[in-house]
Amino acid sequence: MKYSSVRLTVMLSVAGFLLSGCGNVRWRTQSDKELTGLFENNRERLLAAVRAIELRKTTRKDLEVQGFDFKAPNVDKSEGFNALNSLFKQEFRDLDPDRLDALIAKCNGYELVRIPCSNVASKSHRIYFSRKDTYTTGHETEVRILFHNNLVEYVEVNDVSRDKYQRTKAFARGFTELFSEFSGVAGGASKYVK
Repeated sequence: MKYSSVRLTVMLSVAGFLLSGCGNVRWRTQSDKELTGLFENNRERLLAAVRAIELRKTTRKDLEVQGFDFKAPNVDKSEGFNALNSLFKQEFRDLDPDRLDALIAKCNGYELVRIPCSNVASKSHRIYFSRKDTYTTGHETEVRILFHNNLVEYVEVNDVSRDKYQRTKAFARGFTELFSEFSGVAGGASKYVK
């Protein structure tokens, strides 16, 4: 008799848990940021400063006066052939090897500066342990400035706005995530249920 009452209690608890939807139990928020500190991490101010650059007229010193700090964290720099290769990989790949050696010799004085500015947040939750809704919002911006002898030769801005909703379904995926989170037992099994 005692065994059947325990079994009945467990079955009713699981049924109530499933019927409740559990949407607000499984909220997850993930934030991906790559910031440099330039212009107080204000993307609009960074883009306005980049729009003010005049090719073959603006110097490195002019940009530093405007507020660009090329020694800031997350600012990547490459020089010479590596600078040009990272911008024009396909064109270099198609070059004749004999011409490539001559080009490498002419690459002195080039420097590429990569300035990232991204702030993307994802918020997801599980509903009925099989459906997952994910909301992704934010911006990913990358500015590339190519200098030749401290003079701006090329500017490229990649600016992607993220505003995406995605719904995925996987049978019992929520159960395996919940069990792995609370007990660690289902962690190995969760890789088989996608």
